[in-house]
Order: sequence, then C-alpha cells, then structure tokens
Amino acid sequence: MTKHTYVCARTVLETPSSFEDNMTMNQFCLAILKCYNAWTDAPPNVFFFASQKIMSFRAYVSVKVVYTAITQVAFPRFWRNWWYWNTTEDRLLTYVKKTATEGEPASVLAAVEKYNRDYEWTIMLEPDKTKKLEEVVKEASPEVCLEMGCYIGCSALAIGAQLPPGGRLITTEIDPRIADIARQLISFAGLDQVITVCTVKAEDLIQALRSDYSVDKLDFVFLDHFKQLYHPDLKRLEANHLLRKGTVVMADNTVMPGAPDFLEYVETSDKYKTERFEFTMPVFNELDAMTVSVYTKDY
Repeated sequence: MTKHTYVCARTVLETPSSFEDNMTMNQFCLAILKCYNAWTDAPPNVFFFASQKIMSFRAYVSVKVVYTAITQVAFPRFWRNWWYWNTTEDRLLTYVKKTATEGEPASVLAAVEKYNRDYEWTIMLEPDKTKKLEEVVKEASPEVCLEMGCYIGCSALAIGAQLPPGGRLITTEIDPRIADIARQLISFAGLDQVITVCTVKAEDLIQALRSDYSVDKLDFVFLDHFKQLYHPDLKRLEANHLLRKGTVVMADNTVMPGAPDFLEYVETSDKYKTERFEFTMPVFNELDAMTVSVYTKDY
C-alpha cells in the first residue's frame, strides 16, 4: 500500500462522526476512494476495509477532508498527467525520442514535421520556410548567430545544423518549460554544444550578449518572436553596435500575422538591402513572407 493510500484511508476513517447517517455523503466518500484506488496501486482489500468502516461507523467526511482528498491527492495526479505534464510539446518530445535517430538534426526535424502533419499541429516553420532558412544560413556561413523566439527549437536546429565548425547560436524562449523541451530536443539532435537556449526576454538578452556571452558582433540574426518587437529589437541591436557590415537579418511572418513597422524599415532604410520571399501558410491558406536583410553600414 502506498503512503498516499494509507493517509487518504486513515483520514477518512478517523474523522469524528457527529451526524446521523447520510447515505449521499457515504456514497460520495466511496466514489472518492474508488477514483483514488484507480489511480494508485492500493490492493483491493484496502478499499474493501475502508468502505466497510465508512458504512459501519457512519463516518462524516468534512468539507476540509473532501477538499484535501481532491486537491492534494486525486486532482493533482490527474492534472499533472493530463494537462501540465502531458502537453502537445511533451507528447511531441516523446515521439521524437522514440522515432528519430539520436545525433542527427535532420532526423529530428523530420520526426517533428511528421508528428505535426499526422498527429497534432504545433507551431513550427513550414518545410518550405525551413529550407529557405537553411539555404540562407549555409550561404552566409555565420560564426555567431542570434535567434529571438526559439519555442521548441526547430528553427534553432535548422540553423545549428548549417553552421561551420566553431559556429554557435544563442536563442531565447521566455517560457521555462518550453525552453527545457527545446534543450532536450537540441541535446537529442547532438547540437547542445552549438546552441544555447536562454530563458530571458529578447531585449534583456541583447543587453547581455557582450557581458555574458562574449559576443562582439553578430553574423546572423533570426527574428521569430513577438512580431511587434521585430522593429524595436532590431533598433536595439543597432544601438548596441552588435551588427557589422554584411550581417544577415532574417525574419519570419512579416506579412502574416505581420510586422509592418519592421517591414517598412528594412525595405526603405539605406542601412539594409532586403529581399522578400513569399509563402502560402498551409493551415490558414494565407500569404506570408520571410525577409532577408543584409546590413550595409560599418557602424
């Protein structure tokens, strides 16, 4: 019998009886024990003994006991298993570890894409966009990269797999639980020595790049976080002199849902030479675009 089973049964049995028979309450107590028994490894005789004691001693279960049984025993177990610890991201991670080849980023990305297509939809770059991202990174051959908006790490894997020897990527995801899943995927793909996942806001990471990550200049930047932050965060990179002549700044979702201030800035400013690549989003059937901007100044 588990410790939790013993505590639950003993609490019910030792509760003082101060009321006459209440069959509704008794039946409710039995229902709680039945539910709890189903979630534990308690032997059948424990449940039988408890139910007999409840009926024979006319036990009254107080609101406090019922509340404790639900909130501290049954409900947390159910909620942990079926909500917080059994999210789409958790199920995807489990699937990847079972089906992908460890140490191969391409295999991991293929498994994520298959899960996204065949089982549950999750946020990730569409295959065409992933291919374009890989092409741009491979051509740029950057040594120091920054990504804003990691989520579970798919775009980080696409970038990291194309980096030259010694290249590194710093990425940020503000949700600690999602960041942990990203780290596990990245580690499983064999790129944990290449990719660093931070759990801070993009603006805070920008300020800390030199002091905490020994970054002088960035060679490649990928924007895929909150769209309204594309423009101000790019300006922060400029203000902190983290861009050099030739730095590539790539951004997703510049049309759908859209980053109009950013798009206008990189397409009209003499600081950037920008190309727009259009894609159709398969889920929403809406036109979207990725932009690739090359910084042209020496400051």
